[in-house]
Amino acid sequence: MAQIIPEVPTDILIDILSRIPPKSLLPFRSVCYAWRLLIDSNEFINIHLKKSQETNSNSSIILAGLGIYVVDLDTKDEYVALELTPPVKFFEISSSINGLFLVMSDKNDSPLIWNPSTGELVAIPSSPVEYPHGTLPGSAYETYGFGFDSKSDEFKVVKSVKCKGYDYNWMNCETKVFSLKSNSWKNIDDFAYPLPHKRIWGVYVEGALHCHFVMPELIIIMAFNIGTETHYIVPSPNFPEGEERSETSTLAEIGGCLSLVNPMNKFSVDVWVMKEYGVEKSWTKLFNVCPSLIDCNANLYPLGYSKCGREVLLNCDDTKLFWYDLERESVVSVRVHNMPYVFYAMPFVGSLVKPWVMPRPRERSEVSIDSSIKKFLLIWNCVKGDDDVGTLYSKKFIKIVDTF
Repeated sequence: MAQIIPEVPTDILIDILSRIPPKSLLPFRSVCYAWRLLIDSNEFINIHLKKSQETNSNSSIILAGLGIYVVDLDTKDEYVALELTPPVKFFEISSSINGLFLVMSDKNDSPLIWNPSTGELVAIPSSPVEYPHGTLPGSAYETYGFGFDSKSDEFKVVKSVKCKGYDYNWMNCETKVFSLKSNSWKNIDDFAYPLPHKRIWGVYVEGALHCHFVMPELIIIMAFNIGTETHYIVPSPNFPEGEERSETSTLAEIGGCLSLVNPMNKFSVDVWVMKEYGVEKSWTKLFNVCPSLIDCNANLYPLGYSKCGREVLLNCDDTKLFWYDLERESVVSVRVHNMPYVFYAMPFVGSLVKPWVMPRPRERSEVSIDSSIKKFLLIWNCVKGDDDVGTLYSKKFIKIVDTF
């Protein structure tokens, strides 16, 4: 056996662990108590997430149809849809924020927050609704938005309730915001504009939830800032003369930027990207694709960039996936084994972020990480000659950890 290295700085240890995919990293919590405290700490969780975002790694997509499937986009050879078995069935899923999803189940009227990488799931406490006088019984409709306030470091859930009066016209009942940090609901002013008639709405970009409205000569993009809980208008693309604004246009997020998909007709779909948030002139037509050439009905939705950044993954008609090459302006079909026939797809970055509503119980005892360094050194000597530490290290560790 190779001679044990006398010392490994803690920052080197943390850097190595931060490069390992979440599911492969979870068994490392069994090495010793100190490692469990480290991996579960907010500081390390943030380091791991930042590393994934900087290196564009741990990228996956959720395929939700008759079941819930996850596809690892970091796989080099082939893609496989692995079925997940969460404790409840989902029928609607939000876009992902830092690896977390807001989901609606078939057994709970209140939403849940779910991390598919760790399997952790937490229900949001229900909040009684005070209906105004004259409400038509059974007409209430609740819709939810999910966002993150980076300044206060807290996730928030926005709940808007509308109902019909006896004249059958819709009216606002109440709007509330739930903070996972304070574990409490609070009332805010009602939205002055109609929200999409969905259980979960909003495209999350730059700390705000977005929705849009299409008019003959104008597209209005509204934003709700999660931190300040205020509303504002985001400028829309300045379309060239002669280009129509499609009523079936959709908002999306790609590479952290706001995107607008504008189907001109079944022969042409434009994908726009706002490269500098809030700046109208920064809207750029990223690419144009002809749906009929790929047997698609103009229902295209960008899911994200490839690791190299030269390709965009497209969801077509909720039945097919394609890579669009930005340089070659070509489209390649993505073959995924075990993929459901019909699905809606949501991209996410695998993370260790906790969906806890309440703070975790304080650990009763403290163990210094220095006491775990010796065990780390034994493992490190077995794998330090490998190039791809993130992959091979995690595979060999599972065999080694049983000896401790």
